Order: sequence, then C-alpha cells, then structure tokens
Amino acid sequence: MSFAAVLLTAATVNVQAQGLIDGFMRGQGNATVALSFSTESYDQFYVGSEENDLPAGLGEIGTQSVNLYAAVGVFDNLDVVFALPYIMAESSPAEGAGTDESGLQDASLLVKWKPWSLNVNGLGEVFAVLAAGISTPAADYMANAPVAIGHYYTQAETRLLVGARLDNGLFGNVQIGYYSKGEADFEVDGMEMSAAVPDALDFVAKAGFANSDFYVDAWLQNQDSRMGPDIMQGPFPIQEISFVRTGVNVYVPIKVVEGLGVSAGMSGTLDGQNIGKALRFSGGVVYDMNIW
Repeated sequence: MSFAAVLLTAATVNVQAQGLIDGFMRGQGNATVALSFSTESYDQFYVGSEENDLPAGLGEIGTQSVNLYAAVGVFDNLDVVFALPYIMAESSPAEGAGTDESGLQDASLLVKWKPWSLNVNGLGEVFAVLAAGISTPAADYMANAPVAIGHYYTQAETRLLVGARLDNGLFGNVQIGYYSKGEADFEVDGMEMSAAVPDALDFVAKAGFANSDFYVDAWLQNQDSRMGPDIMQGPFPIQEISFVRTGVNVYVPIKVVEGLGVSAGMSGTLDGQNIGKALRFSGGVVYDMNIW
C-alpha cells in the first residue's frame, strides 16, 4: 500500500468522539434516541508524532457520518446503550480525481451500571458508574481501501466513571477506559495476513451545566495506544494510534414537543500519533420517551 493510502486508511474518523458513556442514567422504563450528523476534515497529519502537511496529491481529507444512538433504562441504575454510524469518507486533491468510500461502520453495545452514589444535603450527589461493551463491524467494508471508513476489528471496552452533580446544575466527571482490540485481518502485496491491534487506554474529563432548559459541557480526551509501529514501519491496521482531543456540546429542549430537543457540538485534535489533525462539527435531534 502506498504512503498516501496508509495515511487515508489510518485516519478513519472516531465517530463516538469522547465516548458513549456519561454520568446521567435514564431511569427504569425511559429511553433516549438520537440521530446526528457530523463532518470533519483535515489537511495535516501526524506521521508518528510529527505534524506534517498531507502530500499534494491528497489535498484535504473529509469524513461525514450519520449516527444512530439509543439508550434504555432497564433499571434505575442500569442502562443499555447502542450506537451505529454510517460513514462517508473522501479525499479531495487540488488536481485529479479523488477517492471515496461509504457504508455502515461498527455497531456498539454497552451496559452502564451505577453501583454507588452519595447524596450530600444542600450540595448534590457524588457517584460512580461502571460500563462494559463491545463494538464490531456492522458490514463487510474494506479496511485497507485507499479511503477506508473503519479499521475492521472487534474490540471490547471497559470503563470507570466518577462524577459529581450539584443541585445548582453544575456537574463534572472523569472516566478511564481500556480498549482491548484483538486481531485484524488485512492484505499486504496480495497476501492475507492477521496481526494483533494495539490496545488503548482512554481518559476523559468533562465539566458542564444542566437543567430542564439547557445543557452544555466541555471535555478533554486523551487516548494512548499501547506499543505498536508508526506509519510505514508496519502494516495497517496495527499502527499505534493516539490522540488528544477537546470539544464542547450543547443541548436545548424543544418545549412545544415533549421529549424533543436539538444538539450541537464542535471538537478538534490538539496532538496525535498516526492520525489526522481534524476539526469536527456535529448536530442532531434527540427524543426522550417513556416506553414502560
């Protein structure tokens, strides 16, 4: 695979951004469904840990996604979360034809459990959340195509979140997660191969404000891949992919329709390894309902 193709393939979008887990439980019988659209692009890439301009023949790399998210409260302290994105990725060189790929990416299913909370009279609540789940390809897409929509491997995820929520609406939490990524199948010079994909440690810090009229948060995410080769030092997709990202999210309910709201977000890559320096925008529609 050419250097350009490696860049394109290794830079597939992380559509979940700062992750699927937050500190808010849905409550027994309640559900949230969201449909969102996001777009991101970049013309600079971290080759190893060094920031470089993309080769002239690549131009700008753009990725759009339509994301379905659903969370159901099985009990007051137990949620089930599902997510499925449809990805459209393309390159846009200044001269000549670009390349593109689209399709369903990876389906994710997680269980979120709140085993402990402590109410402090006059202040708020301190709590802990545990989560575990799996994501796996939802379609037979090409992971080593010139423009790829995903990495095509199954990964398991475990998380611990510790947070606090004040009675005045302010909240904050930190979470640490571990991704166990298993093995990936790929092709090198016409030969079918498989190799272990480096696991990753993920840290997210978030702070914000929430009440019945408005929600806003700011977050910082640091994902640190375990030992693996840099681009051009080993076959895709077993490169070490790490990054530091930050962003903001806003949600506003539409009071004329009970349970309906709109969301918007923005995020960017501050630092990375074997990944594009992308700027991302998103927006969506959210609906909360009681199903039993």
